[in-house]
Amino acid sequence: MNRLKMLGLSLMLATLATVSIGLEAALAAGTAATTTTIKLSSSQRLDDNGTPMKGQLILSAVMTAPDGKTINGQVISFYENVDLLGTRQALLGTATTDSTGSAAIAYQPAQSGNQTIIARSVGSAGFAAAEGQMSLDVSEVVPPFRSEAKPLASIGDAMAIIFGVATAGTWLVLLGVLLRAIVGIRSAGPLANGEATAALDPTVNVVGPRG
Repeated sequence: MNRLKMLGLSLMLATLATVSIGLEAALAAGTAATTTTIKLSSSQRLDDNGTPMKGQLILSAVMTAPDGKTINGQVISFYENVDLLGTRQALLGTATTDSTGSAAIAYQPAQSGNQTIIARSVGSAGFAAAEGQMSLDVSEVVPPFRSEAKPLASIGDAMAIIFGVATAGTWLVLLGVLLRAIVGIRSAGPLANGEATAALDPTVNVVGPRG
């Protein structure tokens, strides 16, 4: 009787263990991350009046599940391959997918030619990470900043020139006065003793030698 009880208890424990493993497997299958796909595209950026903005584009990424349904609420990061001490990925911006599974950012290329754009999602809320790429041929580039001439810049330049000319003229005048003084001293020549004395004391009369 005791053996039958022990055998029944063992069968019960084995059944419970099998059911537990089955439940764990089912839960694991139910919580497995859903694979996703990201498709990239680009279009011309328009202003409020619908006019194309020169050198500016819109980068769009659409995230879908294997069944083709779009996925919302996922953060998409956009990158561009740049050549800076080797190929690196520069972050362009981030956006969250809307009800249509689309996320978009404005993009102003820094250089023309073929550019590689990457859209990446790290995955969340039961969705696996995903990445998409596209090759973009940029034909029009506008510098991000334009230098505008300052209204007083020309006046400032003119004042600097006038000041420089005036300074140079002053030094030339001083140099001329100094040169005249030096030349005058040399041309005067030495004075005789009596002449020197007379020059110093006007009361002294200079008398020449008597014959």
